[in-house]
Amino acid sequence: MTDFRLNEFLKNIDSVVIISRTDLHGTITYANKHFEKISGYSKEELLGKSHNIVRSPKIKKKVFKNLWKTITKGEVWQGTLENRAKDGSKYYVKSHIFPIFNTEHKIVEYMAIREDVTDVIKSKKAYINQLKFSNMLLNNTENIIIVTKNNKLDQANEAFYRTFGYYNLESFKTLHNCVCELFIEKEGCLKKEKEPKIWYDPILQEPNKVHLAIMQDSNNDRRTYNVKSRKVIYDKNTIYIINTFNDITELEQAKQKAQESESMQTMFLANMSHEIRTPMNGILGFTQLLQETTLSDTQKKYVNILDSATNTLLNIINDILDSSKIANNKIELETVEINPFIEFTTTYELLKSLAEQKSLHYKIDLDKDMFECIQSDSTRLRQIITNLLSNAIKFTPENGHVCFKTEVIKIEKLQQKVRFSISDTGIGIAEEKLTTIFQPFSQADNSTTRKFGGTGLGLSISSDLVKLFGGDLKVESTQKKGTTFFFDLELHKCKNSEYLPQLHNIKEYEITNKNLNILIAEDYNINRMLMEALLNKYPNIKYEFAHDGKEAVEKFTKSSYDMVLMDVNMPNMNGIDATQIIRQKEKKHIPIIALTANALKGDREKFLEAGMDDYIAKPVNIKELKRVLSQYTSKIEIPETKQKEEKKAPFNCDALFATIKSDLELDDSTIKEILTAFIQNLRSSTKEIENAFKTDDKEYLLNLAHRLKGSSLTLSLTQISQIMEEIEKNIKNNIESDYTYMLKTINDYINFLEGCLDPHK
Repeated sequence: MTDFRLNEFLKNIDSVVIISRTDLHGTITYANKHFEKISGYSKEELLGKSHNIVRSPKIKKKVFKNLWKTITKGEVWQGTLENRAKDGSKYYVKSHIFPIFNTEHKIVEYMAIREDVTDVIKSKKAYINQLKFSNMLLNNTENIIIVTKNNKLDQANEAFYRTFGYYNLESFKTLHNCVCELFIEKEGCLKKEKEPKIWYDPILQEPNKVHLAIMQDSNNDRRTYNVKSRKVIYDKNTIYIINTFNDITELEQAKQKAQESESMQTMFLANMSHEIRTPMNGILGFTQLLQETTLSDTQKKYVNILDSATNTLLNIINDILDSSKIANNKIELETVEINPFIEFTTTYELLKSLAEQKSLHYKIDLDKDMFECIQSDSTRLRQIITNLLSNAIKFTPENGHVCFKTEVIKIEKLQQKVRFSISDTGIGIAEEKLTTIFQPFSQADNSTTRKFGGTGLGLSISSDLVKLFGGDLKVESTQKKGTTFFFDLELHKCKNSEYLPQLHNIKEYEITNKNLNILIAEDYNINRMLMEALLNKYPNIKYEFAHDGKEAVEKFTKSSYDMVLMDVNMPNMNGIDATQIIRQKEKKHIPIIALTANALKGDREKFLEAGMDDYIAKPVNIKELKRVLSQYTSKIEIPETKQKEEKKAPFNCDALFATIKSDLELDDSTIKEILTAFIQNLRSSTKEIENAFKTDDKEYLLNLAHRLKGSSLTLSLTQISQIMEEIEKNIKNNIESDYTYMLKTINDYINFLEGCLDPHK
């Protein structure tokens, strides 16, 4: 009965598990199909053999000793064994071996029921191997790796323990809850936090940003780390954050040294610029003054040579400084509103005398469709054009042609693309040199410098400046026929401006006849002598010198001045510090103009931030000084009675026409044509001004007044420009305006102009 039941049981489970039976000596007496299949042995090969036939030699003897000890005692042994199949391959079985008893409760045989767990064991081994490999990588990288599990510190690699002197994670946890407690606070770096989850949140939120952390290692050295964090969601209940700390201390130190070196280089440039330009200011200024005196022909010749040599030296110095500034990214474009017709014509006219000396056909051709007012950097734009024009004049033989041209090639409502070109009929450039012509110190051939002079930096600087504007300087040339340099720039229109192509003429700065008292802070005696010579020409201007910034502050607090000309680099107290103190002490705003040999990136912003209104670069140019005196003294308040007297001054048609003719160099018919157009525009604008006053549209009124002020100044209509300037000033200072009186004055002036154009009217 027992054998029947056992056979039925074996039959049912035969298809599911591996089964074998042995006698009391371990000899196999039964093996099912699964045993044959997994072992590779047939039933005939298995029966009569012991289980040593499939035993793995890796299993230690004590395992089997323990197995026999258990089952002979009548107990069940269980465990997982590694076996070898007939073909030598390994397989794993989870075994249960138990004794079979007879009715007398004596062991008569043993049965083994085994489950194939090969896949499970292999997966587990693969996982363990992978884990070992991962830990090996983790612990052999120089980067520090810290892992948190559900916002709690879970593990760290050997680099962490090695760097900060901890034996293991537990030794760290006895002192700290979070690695963020090790952070040393510094601006721009990760902050020391108490909550573990907080410190890496900014990194997860901005993964592309550079996040730095500063920590002190076991040697008490501060180290800088670039920190990256990554979130890994293991399951819905488990979130890992893997944090990597890359040591960039040496890189940061190198960066800091580079910045210090750059700062020293910038200071050197500023000092060299100041030291060279300061004495040159005296040489150039006195040369210009000497040219205005009565000289013999020989003396004129010598003075002209001196002036030319000084300007040449100044240009060389400027080229060297500009090249260095560009190489060190120290040039930054500023944006101001300029009239391109006036600006470009002025630049063209400055080189006209050089062209006339060589009897060149010197021409300018400005596209009339350009905006009258654009936003750009006038200084750098003028520098590019001047470089290219001076080169064209230099390399063009006598009676040749040089032309400066602008052409609008694309126009939109608020911007237009303009092509600038400078063409000549000079010596030309060899084709093989066209690819290197814009490199520093490069000229067409080795004899160019000896024959024509120059540093070989002009084209390189011009090319770099054009790139700053967003363009690309290009060249087309044929040897012995000529060269054309050209570039395209996007020019943006000024707000609420119109273009008036007729008004593209040079305007001299009409110095004010107001009585002025000027304080000049200047430590260099030659420059003081030069300013004396320049200002002594104007009997209405009084001036006083201060030898340094400290003396300038003292004199300002004791006397009343209408303007301060402030040198920047002075002993005892520099001009910037002196300006800031004056601004704190003054009762009303006084124009302070910087006198500076510095022309580095950010200087203009630095001067304005310090409270200065403008600056004049050294060497002081007489026209620049006139501009400042004219521009800022016009803003100085004068008594109301004097204003009314000036506005009521009698109109004179002949004087007006003579002034316009002198200033703009136009013939009578053109002047009348322009004035007619201006009167029509002024009449319609007067109605707009009246409506803007009534509706209190201050923004529109401000733009309209600013536009009319510029147009009227260009035409020397000072009465109109003064009214518009008064409107601007009152709006900016929130002062009520008597617009009835202003409109009446404008209408009276319109009638006067119409009478000048048509005396019989």
